[in-house]
Amino acid sequence: MRAAGPLSTRGSTFAVESTPLLGDDELKPGSGLDARVAMRNFIGLCVAFGVSHSCIIVGISYASSVFDLTLGSASTGLVYTLYTLTSLLAAAPFVDYIGPRNGMTLTIVGFLLYLVCFVVGQAASGSNSVLEYVVVIIGSICGGLSSSIGWVSQGVYYARSALLYSQATGISLEAANELFAGQLRPSVFLLRTVI
Repeated sequence: MRAAGPLSTRGSTFAVESTPLLGDDELKPGSGLDARVAMRNFIGLCVAFGVSHSCIIVGISYASSVFDLTLGSASTGLVYTLYTLTSLLAAAPFVDYIGPRNGMTLTIVGFLLYLVCFVVGQAASGSNSVLEYVVVIIGSICGGLSSSIGWVSQGVYYARSALLYSQATGISLEAANELFAGQLRPSVFLLRTVI
């Protein structure tokens, strides 16, 4: 199912899958990968992670002003509590099992569910407070779990992309990491700010 390469989560490194990060290209280390494909995959990560991360930040930012103080605080607290606990206890083995691409997909779906529950909860706020609470709490659970999976997935994805890019171009892994780090941070935070 998965080809273990120089990056494996067993022993503090990451597993390299034989499936592509994005698109239909074969992304196997040492396969003569074109540098443009590796860069395109990495830019795709930056955009997807930036947009999806913005979704949860919007919900967290408005939770206490849209809902009553108790629900808003419970929602935000639940997101951060689940994010922290899942990051510490389960996210790395889970992402190792499903892979970084599937982890990013699951993150985007989880963030979307968080926002949908946020909107449904807001719509139900005047007529049915039980429905409002249940929907918002379910959404917060999705958001908290998705956050930890997303950060771990993007880390694995980043490491794989840098390795593949360095192999394709012949530059050192450190130089590839510096190049990619210069694109990831601005992309994620710019998209988060704009959206």
